[in-house]
Amino acid sequence: RYYNLDPKDIKVAYLLWIINFILENYISSNLYFNAAVLNWYSPKTELERRLVYNYYIIWDEKNMFKVFRYLLDEKDVTENDYSVAIFTAIEYKELSKALLWSNKWMQLFNNSDILYWLRGWVYKIRNEEYNSKNDLNKALSLNPKNAIALLNLWIWSFEKKDYNIAKSYFKNTIEIDKDWTFGLEAQDQLKKLEEQIKLEESLTWATSSWVVE
Repeated sequence: RYYNLDPKDIKVAYLLWIINFILENYISSNLYFNAAVLNWYSPKTELERRLVYNYYIIWDEKNMFKVFRYLLDEKDVTENDYSVAIFTAIEYKELSKALLWSNKWMQLFNNSDILYWLRGWVYKIRNEEYNSKNDLNKALSLNPKNAIALLNLWIWSFEKKDYNIAKSYFKNTIEIDKDWTFGLEAQDQLKKLEEQIKLEESLTWATSSWVVE
């Protein structure tokens, strides 16, 4: 009732956003959010981050990326904002956006290992080996314990059948991220790699034996 009397009261609009969000009325929540943005709620980035999440929840891809674009142009944008935007773009297979935002991020935060492994991942999906490996190795030079960069480099090595190099990436990942997501994934993949090596060795032996006979 109060909001109907004074729809420009941004504090009330913000409260109504929270209430509707908790009640999972995401569309109504977005309406109040947009009202707060249009009436210059500050900090604007806080609203835009939450608005992106709301659009993500209701699968409104078009508006989600639209708000991401506004968010990344704000003066108080953070590295985390960029990483979420790029990761989401990759998730939605919007590789052009992911690469554009990665390059934009590079101009603001060029010493971030997170940026380099994300862009390296984008290049990996685009099958740009040289650019991907450059960025992934740069991520490791900034942070030798970047488990995700190690895993992506493993993928390149495995695909090229550079098994010894792949093993070293796996072992480093396990050591760095033991008992956590990437370490456990690396342990599982290392077992598969060793099985693959044994299989190829046995096939090579069988083939050579057949040729000799």
